[in-house]
Amino acid sequence: MFNDDIQGTGAVILAGFINAVKTSGIPAKDQRAVFLGAGSAGVGVAKQIVQFFINEGLTEDQARRCFWLVDSKGL
Repeated sequence: MFNDDIQGTGAVILAGFINAVKTSGIPAKDQRAVFLGAGSAGVGVAKQIVQFFINEGLTEDQARRCFWLVDSKGL
């Protein structure tokens, strides 16, 4: 099953994120991101980026510490 809201949006954003990381010259482990919105699309994007960080050598816990999700209920 493919959910375009979660996986499709995540894949497109991840492609841009990977290029931004490469262009910045700052390693993935030193990147930080804040997501405004913790709905299915925001969480889907975060999951895709966490997987990228894991592929770059971080543990899942280390990768998750690089992100904050903010929604109507706060952080």
